[in-house]
Amino acid sequence: MNTVCEATIGTLPIDYGAVLNCAIYENSGFVPYGKISFIDTLHYFDDDFDFQTYSKFTVTISNLDESNNKTKRISFTGDIIACSLKRDKSNQSMMVVDLTFINRGDNSKLFTSIAPMAIPSSNSITAIQQICKTAGITCNVSGINTNDSMNWLIVNHNLLTALNFITDHSYIDDDALTYSIKLDGTVIIRSMKTTF
Repeated sequence: MNTVCEATIGTLPIDYGAVLNCAIYENSGFVPYGKISFIDTLHYFDDDFDFQTYSKFTVTISNLDESNNKTKRISFTGDIIACSLKRDKSNQSMMVVDLTFINRGDNSKLFTSIAPMAIPSSNSITAIQQICKTAGITCNVSGINTNDSMNWLIVNHNLLTALNFITDHSYIDDDALTYSIKLDGTVIIRSMKTTF
């Protein structure tokens, strides 16, 4: 089965026929990320490309059936975090662009500031659920209870830094909490066995 990768940088479409590689990695770390490599046939990156204006990146990867109809799709909206440019070996007038981008989360909520809040006498799971609820993001926790009841003070955080802060201070005997964020922005909380 063939696939097609359609992408835009800001509002600028990428020639999908010039895409060399395109991949999205969902379970390889805390935040989903992706990579794309393409030949810049539209000459966006020739001189002074403005990454400030065009930092938003959208990609849709679709499977094609025997009739070249698009079937299963994965869509991803992210921010460009790394870019490398090099001359195409077969055509020195063209640039090959390699981009790495991270997930913006559910409607960019991962990096939106959270209003200061106090979560009194709660364990870390309850605190995470409260923060996700306030941010409007789904939080999935199954069968985990922590022994870390305390007063949580969340000040000067976005969702991602708040999750890091709470999981860094969580404990369950010899276990700790870890989280991952799915493509749709859902936060998954897991127990991680620590060994010394």
